Amino acid sequence: MVGLDRYAELAELAGRMRGYFENVVTAVNFFTYGMLTGAYFSVVWGFPELWEYRYAVLAGFTALMVVAYAVTSRFASRAPRVEVWRWVASFLAPLPVFYVVAVATGSEAAAASAWYLYVGLFLLLVYVSFGGAEWSKPFLVASSTMLATYPAVLYLSLARGYAANLVALGLMLASYYAAGIYALRRAHRALEGGVGG
Repeated sequence: MVGLDRYAELAELAGRMRGYFENVVTAVNFFTYGMLTGAYFSVVWGFPELWEYRYAVLAGFTALMVVAYAVTSRFASRAPRVEVWRWVASFLAPLPVFYVVAVATGSEAAAASAWYLYVGLFLLLVYVSFGGAEWSKPFLVASSTMLATYPAVLYLSLARGYAANLVALGLMLASYYAAGIYALRRAHRALEGGVGG
């Protein structure tokens, strides 16, 4: 009987460690992608002439995200694998948002800052498409914050033009930070045997 109790304790510890690891990986991802996005566009926006080659700028950002994924996925190799198609579907589904915002507002600046709404919807769809899995709850935190503050970004786009993109970037970084801290809190609670929340 003592042996069975020991196995039960080890199983519980393994469950806690798995929850800890999943949440730490999620936190690191939010911090990593937030910092890289902020760094990239802070540099790019310092050279307005680069936007004459906007597709090259976006291609460079995409390449940076692919490299970041390749690096961070090495450290998450033991985390449960999730279906790639759900990520792809969550990423592609909000794409029409740019067209909708452009048509609804008639503003090129508003359409340019619609990426903020797009990212918020993408994060929400990740949470929904994975059924609110434990590891995805920080995605809900980030998406809720971004979607709640999007009206302010839209207003600034209409009132101040492209300058709203800097505000949107700052709000995105703050949202990612909040999500990362929330994930670390869940990791700490998982290690202590508490329920994430």
